[in-house]
Amino acid sequence: AREYARSLGLKSSIEWQQYLAGHFPELPPRPRDIPANPHKLHAYIVAGWAGYPDWLGCKKVFRNCEEAKAFVHKLGLGSTREWEAYCRGDYPHKGTRPPDIPRSPEAYYRDKGWKDYKDWLGLE
Repeated sequence: AREYARSLGLKSSIEWQQYLAGHFPELPPRPRDIPANPHKLHAYIVAGWAGYPDWLGCKKVFRNCEEAKAFVHKLGLGSTREWEAYCRGDYPHKGTRPPDIPRSPEAYYRDKGWKDYKDWLGLE
């Protein structure tokens, strides 16, 4: 499935969602055996899901976990729900998420210093 996703040449999870919605008519439709939401499949998660950059084969360089957490702590977010809202752009007064901080830190930093969202948000 990952080989297929990589063959499409998409560069982000946003482009993956646009592909699923048919916004790239030059690309073939998604085969039925390729998951639309691989990040939600338990089998992929336990097999080491590493995020959409890995799924699509587009290398993204992120800050290390400690540097990213230092940035996130300054945002003053109080919950995972607020983190998700910030990532969607629902808090324009806090700015936009920098491209070198992953939207899904639990996936990217899994073996790179990730503890939990309390630690990520600075609530511990």
